[in-house]
Amino acid sequence: MKHCLLLLALAAPALAQPSPGDWIVSDTDSAGGGLRAVAPGTGALSTVASFPFPMGVNFVAMHADGADLVAGLFQDRTSSTAPLSIIVATPGGVVATIVTGPPINAADLDQDGTWRFAVGGAGPWPRLLARLDPATGLLTTIVTMPAVANALAIDQDTGDPVLGTMNALGAQGDLLRVARGSLAISTIAAGLSTITGVDFEPATGTFAVTRAAAPQVVRVAPAGAVAPLATLASANAVHVDEPTGNLVVVTGGGTLHVVDPVGNVLTTYALGARSLTGVTTWGSRTIALSGSFTAGRAAAVQFHFPSSPLRTYVAALSLGLRPGLGLGDGRTIHLAVDPLLLISLGGLPGVTTGFAGMLDAGGRAGGTITLPPGFPPGVRIFVAAVALNPSLPLGLDTGSTVGFTSN
Repeated sequence: MKHCLLLLALAAPALAQPSPGDWIVSDTDSAGGGLRAVAPGTGALSTVASFPFPMGVNFVAMHADGADLVAGLFQDRTSSTAPLSIIVATPGGVVATIVTGPPINAADLDQDGTWRFAVGGAGPWPRLLARLDPATGLLTTIVTMPAVANALAIDQDTGDPVLGTMNALGAQGDLLRVARGSLAISTIAAGLSTITGVDFEPATGTFAVTRAAAPQVVRVAPAGAVAPLATLASANAVHVDEPTGNLVVVTGGGTLHVVDPVGNVLTTYALGARSLTGVTTWGSRTIALSGSFTAGRAAAVQFHFPSSPLRTYVAALSLGLRPGLGLGDGRTIHLAVDPLLLISLGGLPGVTTGFAGMLDAGGRAGGTITLPPGFPPGVRIFVAAVALNPSLPLGLDTGSTVGFTSN
């Protein structure tokens, strides 16, 4: 399956961008839908973008550049026979990229900088895991799924897409893994009821899952063990807030809940009568990897700290992910203390370039990893970065940890 992207400038007013760290929620009702910013601490609500499409917006995620949003719009199937999925890049709410064809139910950014989408399930559209390459504008099939997928997250430990499904009757929900290399589909956990959201928790290597049955928020281990976290009626989506590790859960009743990692509901904000369908953090700290991680070949690494432009940063490599380095304020950089980490801070001669220096005016930096000749395949290596920022705890701005496997 291949679909070309069509660019369309929507007639939307230029709106102020959210502040770094704001939560962005997507919403829907019969009059249309939009993207709203929610300020942590106060719950103050502002509009990022509005769309006069019936049914509204069904998910939202951060783009790799940390400054744009990617969203999917429901299509009003009562007035048209041709489903229309819209992926919206909205710095200020003024630009949209449209994919004509399949309905898209969920999205997450892959470690290679491309997008993974859960596609189809309505009318004639097949149930797919698909890939969108921003460079070419093509949406291509990765694998056909056995059920409709409502939720999608990338396992940052393995790079595998993990999807939450429902069956044809909407009663059973399975958490499925698609192996990054072989594309084999396996079941992590079955019978979770209709799964509405999933996100990867870097601190524990587990998955936070929202579902239709109580308790609506559960934690699922990679081996399949399910642990209850919180009962929040009509939970529609879950997002791991990177700076704190807390879970942000939005509901069909128009509320946003902040849940700590052990299941305590810390804060609840009532955001209006609209049904909230998705949530992400504005200005996410991102690390993107691309290229072939093969001995003797260079692969690209890009860092983005949107709240830390023109500040010093340092990146590091590690051969393990947990237990990680505690920062003393509740945050953890998920790198194991091992010889590779100790000698890679600030760069590893002959292996890394661009692993220390000054971020540009947009808070970005780039570098490369070149695995030395003879480096064995099948080794997991993790990359993390830290930038100086006096306004944050301990003066440090931490980036997401990502992993790759040598091949």
